[in-house]
Amino acid sequence: GAVAACHRAGLALGGSCVRSAATLEEALELTLEHFSSARELLSEGDLENLALPGPPRVPAQTGITIDLSELLIAPPGSPLSQLFCCALRVEGFVHVACPPRTVAVLRRLEELCAAWYTLPDDEKERDISDYGHVDRKFTGYRQGRYREQLEVRLETGGSVVPAPRLVEGLAAALEEALALLEAQGRSLMLHVAYDIGVDVKWFHGLLDSDDPRLGTAAADTGKDTGAADAGKDTGAA
Repeated sequence: GAVAACHRAGLALGGSCVRSAATLEEALELTLEHFSSARELLSEGDLENLALPGPPRVPAQTGITIDLSELLIAPPGSPLSQLFCCALRVEGFVHVACPPRTVAVLRRLEELCAAWYTLPDDEKERDISDYGHVDRKFTGYRQGRYREQLEVRLETGGSVVPAPRLVEGLAAALEEALALLEAQGRSLMLHVAYDIGVDVKWFHGLLDSDDPRLGTAAADTGKDTGAADAGKDTGAA
């Protein structure tokens, strides 16, 4: 079966070790190991060979920022795709310059969330259910010692749960932002899947059901370095 197939694959690769995951948990551990166990530093030569001309510098270990609009349309395995995956292995994250539409969506959401957070505490608590699990995901509103947070989830049909009602347009803004970001995230999975040698459908099987809007939301173009945070910090831990 699978063990024999892996043995034959190893022989075909000249004796290289081929590991087969017997469970989903083991498969996730192998994926995590691929991206986090060997955190090799990229040399200047590596960056020069992989990076496109003139990436803006940021205070990070790799010192690069990737244009998200170009990454979304780059073929898996291309120089930009390789740079993205290498930076992801080194840092565990990648700095990206967001396209104008993404920035506009997030800025609008930030404004509406700020308006919601300024409501009296008792109104916010009445507007949003208590913080807890909805379909095994944390949702709701809570105010802790250092952070006040509103957490919602995008349903397959496109609506968010729970949906804020007291600030007009906030629920719709949350739906738009979550759909856009999920679509972009699914596109980035193509690069990761190619890099580790698996079918991207394997990743899709770990996600919630796809929303029909997600196929077009990823086609965002343009350049901008803005970003937005829809949360509200009330202190530092």
